[in-house]
Amino acid sequence: MPVLLVGLSACGEKELASKHSSEAENQMKADADLMRDINRATAELERRLTEGVRAQDGVVIIRDPIIGKFFSFVLSSNSPWVLSCGAGVSVVFGTSVSGQEGSAGNDVEIRLAYNTVDEKDCAVLGRRLGKRLNAIFREAASAQ
Repeated sequence: MPVLLVGLSACGEKELASKHSSEAENQMKADADLMRDINRATAELERRLTEGVRAQDGVVIIRDPIIGKFFSFVLSSNSPWVLSCGAGVSVVFGTSVSGQEGSAGNDVEIRLAYNTVDEKDCAVLGRRLGKRLNAIFREAASAQ
């Protein structure tokens, strides 16, 4: 009987991995379609950013759109951030200490888009999203 249970468990894991892979592919296609109109893409990514990052009571609260139902991260209003654009669009908050398996990390990342973004569009997105992030962090700092 234990062999049957192991077999069922492995089957469930494969189905779950396949489902996540399919969801990621669908998101990449949707984001690629979105990027065809940079004005629409900029507004949508700013909306996603505002939904995931907010100032409250002098701190910045990060809630990833995917795992945010289960986790929130609270950062100091003077935490550094880096916006990455090219192989998707993401923001890393905090000072990265992570490295190899088993190491500690104090950085938080949210992904705003999963598709490849060209350099010209990254320049447009980076300016707009960077301004929005600065405004959120200024709002948190002024509430202290």
